[in-house]
Amino acid sequence: MTNTIEGLRATQWGFEAVKAVGKLTVDTQPTAADTFTIGGTVYTFVASGANTAGQVNRGADLAAAKLNIVAAINGTDGWNTPNPKVTAAAFVGNDCTLTARLPGTAGNSIGTTETFTAATNIFNGATLGTTTSGAIARGTAVAATSKVAVEKLEWGDDDESLYMPKFANGMLIRNRGTAQATKHGTRFSFSDQPVVWEQLPHWLTMALKGAPVITYQAGPPGLFKWVWTRTPNANPAPLSVTLERLFSDGDGATVEQRAAYAMLSEIGLNYAQGEHLRMSGAGFARRMQSNAVTPSLTLPTPEIGVSALSRVYLDAAFANAGDTLLSEQVIGWQWGHNNGLMPLLTAEGRTDLDFTKHQIDANNVSADLKLTALLDPTTYTAEQTAAAAGTIRAIQVKVDGGGGRLLTIDGLYRHAKPALFKIGSQDGQDIVEMELVEATDQTNFLEVTLWHPSVGTLT
Repeated sequence: MTNTIEGLRATQWGFEAVKAVGKLTVDTQPTAADTFTIGGTVYTFVASGANTAGQVNRGADLAAAKLNIVAAINGTDGWNTPNPKVTAAAFVGNDCTLTARLPGTAGNSIGTTETFTAATNIFNGATLGTTTSGAIARGTAVAATSKVAVEKLEWGDDDESLYMPKFANGMLIRNRGTAQATKHGTRFSFSDQPVVWEQLPHWLTMALKGAPVITYQAGPPGLFKWVWTRTPNANPAPLSVTLERLFSDGDGATVEQRAAYAMLSEIGLNYAQGEHLRMSGAGFARRMQSNAVTPSLTLPTPEIGVSALSRVYLDAAFANAGDTLLSEQVIGWQWGHNNGLMPLLTAEGRTDLDFTKHQIDANNVSADLKLTALLDPTTYTAEQTAAAAGTIRAIQVKVDGGGGRLLTIDGLYRHAKPALFKIGSQDGQDIVEMELVEATDQTNFLEVTLWHPSVGTLT
């Protein structure tokens, strides 16, 4: 059952995790050859003329040095690249606040060390998180930080359970007793939505891995590189969000609600000729409750992925994924991943009757890929042999975007059927549909990588 309220709609989200915060105090102008290190990136002060990554001008005075430090960390001085682990705020007095780019506990392991000559120039800890410790707080409702860029998000009530006894009371109808709720929760889903590059990190962090690896590669254009790796033997620990929704009748009356502990259980991408790249997904959350939505949030300025800018590579080993272009014409592809996440209700006296925590059901972890292509006889024969033998195939799907944006999906698969017998027709051409399902070499399974020129944080 889905909502039927029409009118103005908005959906917003905020991650239920705290970013690690630390502090750098500089009250004395640094000396040439002084250094400080953040997350493995070393910054060295020079007397003047800094023009190489890692160099920071000590400046004419303390005030100038402070400005140069912030510019070096944020990569705005013209030669340093943005630190992939933290951002730096402007100095307030003698203190610069450093904040992890990603929320959660991973930020607490970002190293912060220095070799300043002045003993009072110092970090407030050997790692980030001394001012504010990074933490994961699934199920703790938070204020939204941005709007969700989807055309439509459907809500269901299939996690709501209501018991209404039918008492025999000597009448020709059953006498229904007072309804008693036994379980609360909600499901949400979206389908055939445009892929917005700027919010792919949000969806992938909810679905694949809660602590992707971020690096920065100098340009032009400069690119943040995000890597989500799902291995067969490690808990991916995806993050959860609080979802806020607003409905109105278009005439001033509104319903404002929020649901905590929202996670994705399924995510998929779809390519079709002449279309934009499409995304689908489904997830769960604790039940919707009345709450004012966070005001004054805006959508990101989006770029929509275009299907025609995609390629498919086919190799024999995960390490070689992306080496061999499937040169035949790929007419379409569909990729889907079920991460096995599901809500778990336990007996601990929860008066709100919501689920307590999430768990991963390994039996429900899957990845599937469907390719529709024109295959030459050589490729067709090779894949027919691989299908019959159950040979693992390492396949990479790659999608280009503007400004250096790039998405790759690397996975290990096997053909779902022992022969490539399904021949179809499109525009007068014989086409082959290959159906593949997840496989693993006991070490590798699935890896998604996103390059983006401006997104370095989750907001």
